[in-house]
Amino acid sequence: MLARVRIRLKESEVPEEFLFNLLNKVLGIDRGDYERIRKDDGSITVYIRDPVLLGRIQEIADKYASIIEIKIEKESVGELFSRIYTAVKSNVGLLISWSIALLVLSILSTLPYLGTLFGFSLNAFLNAFILHVIDKLKYADYNDKKELEKVFKGIKFEETFTKFFKSGLGVSLGIFLVNVIFFSVLIAVLLVYANSIPNWNMVHTNKLAFVLLALVILFLIWEVYVMPLLFSRVLERGRGSFIKTLKSTLEMLTPNFVRESFSSHYVSVGILWSFLFTVGFLGIIFLSLFVVTIPLAFLIPYTLSLELAFISLEYIEKKRDIKGAS
Repeated sequence: MLARVRIRLKESEVPEEFLFNLLNKVLGIDRGDYERIRKDDGSITVYIRDPVLLGRIQEIADKYASIIEIKIEKESVGELFSRIYTAVKSNVGLLISWSIALLVLSILSTLPYLGTLFGFSLNAFLNAFILHVIDKLKYADYNDKKELEKVFKGIKFEETFTKFFKSGLGVSLGIFLVNVIFFSVLIAVLLVYANSIPNWNMVHTNKLAFVLLALVILFLIWEVYVMPLLFSRVLERGRGSFIKTLKSTLEMLTPNFVRESFSSHYVSVGILWSFLFTVGFLGIIFLSLFVVTIPLAFLIPYTLSLELAFISLEYIEKKRDIKGAS
């Protein structure tokens, strides 16, 4: 469970360097991070999932109670949906602009010849919007309702295309190349296996087809599952340029990425996102069955984009917490 921890000095006589050294030792926060998250009143807000680290924070709160004020607020299950609701109602115009862009690009993607290009542009747009939201939220206290409203009111939709489209394109092309490489290797391996078996018959063909289908389904499920990990890596290493985001996305093929996707500190994150994505996907199908509910169907992918942005940011905080606790 994510906890919001607000820390500030009670006594003005206590040097601020004392607080920085304490946070650097316990959380691994460097000088640059400290200056970015420090508020005008001198307080620091961080988000922590690791129970061991929360225990250490509580020990510090007890030890330095006379000079440091530490408030720990544990996040409820409904906090994520509360943030989504606040974000949506804070800037309805952003939702409308996003929906229009989605509709236009979806229609253009059905055109002959140019449809593939517009379809790829649609995917890049969706990724660019997520990166745009993450960029605006990365230094914000997004559990503070007023600050969250301020952030979303300040988001300009056109910047998704002018500032983040290249990065979104890098993610889209990276995922496309990952799929091409995976399926090429998979088919090559299965063909080598098939050629190694004498007296090949229809039974072998059916078994091979079943194995191929099962592996493809598992890979696609894994791709959905690792999206928060992918966007957290893009945010940390590759935001801001097409080449950097492309390289960060291609890391999906590396053993390090695969290993992290099944690590104990990521599994709960991936499962949460997979569940939200599945529910959202089924919701889109259901709402699309009725003409009167089709407009509502646009709200689901929009909220899923926001959820992915929030979950990716929280995972970055979680990794930093683990680093600080080690």
